[in-house]
Amino acid sequence: MEVPEKPVVVNVGMTSALSQYEDVVKECAIDVELLVDVLPWVRLQEENKDVNLVYSEKGKDLTGFVYQIGESELVFIVNPDLPLESITVNQLRAIYNGEMVDWSEYAITSSYMGEIQLWGYMEDTQIMQLALEAMDLPNFAGQWQVAPTPADVVRMVSQDQNAIGVVPEFALTGEVRVIGVAGVEFEPNPILAIWEQEPIAVEQEWLQCVQGAMEEE
Repeated sequence: MEVPEKPVVVNVGMTSALSQYEDVVKECAIDVELLVDVLPWVRLQEENKDVNLVYSEKGKDLTGFVYQIGESELVFIVNPDLPLESITVNQLRAIYNGEMVDWSEYAITSSYMGEIQLWGYMEDTQIMQLALEAMDLPNFAGQWQVAPTPADVVRMVSQDQNAIGVVPEFALTGEVRVIGVAGVEFEPNPILAIWEQEPIAVEQEWLQCVQGAMEEE
């Protein structure tokens, strides 16, 4: 009786920024006939991983086997009903540091007088660090409402006419609107797969499948 081969198991560490791709990771594993165990970001420091999927290389140790599987810049989003087409980086700074708390201070020519509902992430997350650095701001605790993932920020902004937030471009849906920002230009940040060891053939096939799915979205 022939003993079936033991399936390859890949332990995948995935930061919260990329949480929306968890289904893609699992579906590609099925396609190439391997098993994946996806570890949420809160356990990334506690568990051994075969590969980490991360948004941006900033602060990462890139001495291993690193593959770029996509890229995406940060964008600021507002509720579609907010009568606002653009904003300056100085106004964003004022919003994020608590100096500007109501849209009436923006001096738009309408009767809109709503209190600004600002959405972001925990200060130590990669997206929040990238956004604050792009605006040349230090960390300001408690100046924004915290959401776990970009998808959650999109959802909260879509539900509140007063809301504004920041997400990677790949998280966009038709439920929110991108607002132009004068005075700052966000560079695309890479989406990286950082392996502890050189991936074997089936792992490379799985990674190519994940990359292709990301490019299609």
